[in-house]
Amino acid sequence: MNTSRKAIRTFIMLALLCLTLTAAGFAVYENRQEAGNSDLNIQNGGLLLSVGEDFYFVDKGIFLQRNDEVIPLCAGEARNLNLYENYIYFSISNKVFKIPAAGGQAQEVFEAPADIGQMYVIGGSLRYISEGRVYELSENSPVAEEIGGMSGVLGLIPTTYGDLLLTGEHFDYTVWAKGKQVLTGVSSCYTDSGYLAVLKDGKNYMAELSELFSDFNESSGLMPFEIHGQISLMELLDIDIENSISEDNDNNELMLDFAAILKNAGMEPVYEAEDKTIQLFTSNTQTIPSLSQGQKNIVKRARQLHEIEWTPLEDRYQWNYRGVFKAETTYKGLPYGQPVNSNGYVGYGVSLETFASSVADNTSKFYTSYSEYNKIAPVYSTDCSGYLSYTWGLAVRATTYSIPNYAEKVGDKSIYSLQVGDCLNDVSSHVVLVSDLTYDSQGQIVGVEIMEQTPVITKLTRYGQGESRSLASLQSYYLNRGYSIYRNPKRDEVTYTPNPAVPLDGEKGTRDPAPKSKTSAIAGGKTVELYNDSQSPIYYTRDGSDPSVSGTKYTGAITVNNTTKLRAITVSGNYSGSNILEYTVKVPQANTPKAELESGQMYGNLVSSGSKIKLTTSSGAKIYYTTDGSEPTVSSSVYSSPITITKDMTIKAMALGDGYK
Repeated sequence: MNTSRKAIRTFIMLALLCLTLTAAGFAVYENRQEAGNSDLNIQNGGLLLSVGEDFYFVDKGIFLQRNDEVIPLCAGEARNLNLYENYIYFSISNKVFKIPAAGGQAQEVFEAPADIGQMYVIGGSLRYISEGRVYELSENSPVAEEIGGMSGVLGLIPTTYGDLLLTGEHFDYTVWAKGKQVLTGVSSCYTDSGYLAVLKDGKNYMAELSELFSDFNESSGLMPFEIHGQISLMELLDIDIENSISEDNDNNELMLDFAAILKNAGMEPVYEAEDKTIQLFTSNTQTIPSLSQGQKNIVKRARQLHEIEWTPLEDRYQWNYRGVFKAETTYKGLPYGQPVNSNGYVGYGVSLETFASSVADNTSKFYTSYSEYNKIAPVYSTDCSGYLSYTWGLAVRATTYSIPNYAEKVGDKSIYSLQVGDCLNDVSSHVVLVSDLTYDSQGQIVGVEIMEQTPVITKLTRYGQGESRSLASLQSYYLNRGYSIYRNPKRDEVTYTPNPAVPLDGEKGTRDPAPKSKTSAIAGGKTVELYNDSQSPIYYTRDGSDPSVSGTKYTGAITVNNTTKLRAITVSGNYSGSNILEYTVKVPQANTPKAELESGQMYGNLVSSGSKIKLTTSSGAKIYYTTDGSEPTVSSSVYSSPITITKDMTIKAMALGDGYK
C-alpha cells in the first residue's frame, strides 16, 4: 500500500513538471492565428511581453526575466516584441529580426522600404503599419502586400473577426472594422476577453468584438465598462479580515545597469537605428487624453495627504521603531500607521486640520504611540488602504481586501491599461494609486507616476523614460507578482475641497499657519526661538492664555526655567486669524544625586578611612558638591570621580544640567 501511494505521488509530480516545462519552453501555439503579443502592449511600442512566468522587456536591448534571473538576449533598441514558435520577433526601424526565445543569434527576417510602426506576428505572417498603411508578409512570401485598403492608419488591432484600424489623430481616433466606421472620438482602445475596451470623452465603455464586425451601432452598442465585473475575491471566498500590514514598497525590481550587462556579455546592437527626438506629454500638464474632473480631484486629494507639512514638537517613533521623526524638523507627507481606534485614521476619524493642530500641540493625542499588530506609530496616521480610500472619496475606509467591493477590475496583464486615478491592489498586502501618466507624441505611454502610503511616510515614485525605474520594473514588481488594476466606477463623483492645512497650487488659506519653534537646552532650563516662513510678527503667552496682538510680541529667544506652556500665533495681516502653536516646554527636575560606596568598608553610617564614595544623577547633568556641610552652588567642586574619605566629613551635592531645572 505504501509503495502504491509513493508511485502515485511520483507520477503526479512528474506530470506537473512536464506541464511547467512545456509552458516555459514555449510549445507551439495550438491556435496559429493568435498574435505574438497583446494589442495593448504593441500599441505602446511592444517593449514588454509576458509569457507564463517569463517576462521579456526592452532596455537598450532585449532581456528575459525568469524568476530571479535576468538574461540578456541581444542589444539594440528593439520594438514590437512578438513570440512565435520559440522565437522572439522584433523590429528596429525598417528591419525585422528574430532570436531564439531562450537566447542565441539574432537573424534578419525582413526589410521594409520605410520604418515599421506597430507589428504583429500572426500564424507565421508579419502584419504591420508603415507610412500609414497596413501590410502583410506571409510566412512563405518574399514580398509584403498592402491589405485593408486604407491610408492614414495610426493603429492596428488584430481580432479573430478581422482587423480593427485606427485613423484620425492620437487620442481622437476613428475605429474601422471591415472598411466601415464603427467608433469616433476614441481616446484609446484595446481588446480584452472578447470585448473592445474603449475610453471616450473621459468615460470607459466596452463593445463586443463580434458586434463591431457585424451590424454595430455606436449609440446602442457601447456599454459601460464591466469586462471583469465587480465581484471581489473577498465576496467569493467569504474573507472577513479587518486589516493587513502594508508591505514596505522599496521597489528595486530590475534596477540594473543594462548597458553594462550587454557590454559584459559582448553583445553589440543588431542594428543601429537613426535617433529621433520624441516629445513627451503628461496628463497633468497637457491633457492627453483629457482627464475628467473626477480624476483631477482624485489626484488632488492624494496630493493633500502627500504634501501636508508638519513639524513635531517632540521626537516621535516611526512605524515599528523604524526610526524617529525628530523634534522641530519639518516633514512632508502623512506618517504611516494603523491606529488601534479607527477614529485615528487621517481623512476619516481625524481631519487634516485636526492632524495639523494636534502636531502643533504636544499635549494632544498625536504624541501617543500605539498601533495595531502591537506596532508603534503616531496615533494620528494612515495606511495604504486608508490613503487610497481617501483619494477615491470613499465614505468609509476600505482595506486591501475590501477595495474590490468599491471598484471594477480592469485587468492584471499589462500596465498599459492604466488610467489616472486607478489603483494597483494586492488583496493580501498593499495598494498604490496611479497619479499621472506620460505619453510620447505617438500616443504611447512612456511614464507612470505612483503615489502611496507606505512605511514610514507617503511616497511618490516615477517609472519610465528618464527615470531610474523603468516601466518594465513597474510591470515586474506589480502585475507579474499578483497585483490587479482596479478603477473607481464612481470616480467622476469624487469631489475636492481646498483645505487650509495643505493649500495646493496657490490656493489661499483661511488662517495663518502656526509659528514653528527651535529649542535649545541651557543650564537650568531651555531657550525657545519662534519663527515662520513669512517672517510675519509673532505674539505669544507663557501662561496658557490665548495669544493676541495686544499680548507679548516675540523679539528674541524665550528663556524657560520651569515647565511652561507657550502659545503663539502668526499675524501677517492677510487673514482673520492664525492657527496656534501650543508648545508645552518641558523642563524636568534633575534627579537628586545618589551616593553609594564604591570601595572600602561600611559600618552602619560609618565608613573606613580610604573608602570611596560614588555620586550619580540624571544623564547629562553635572554634580556640584561640598565636603564641609555647606550648601553646594555652581561655584562648588564639580564631581568627576569617586570621593576618597580621609577624615570625618559631610558631603552635600546638587545636580544641574542643560535642559534641567
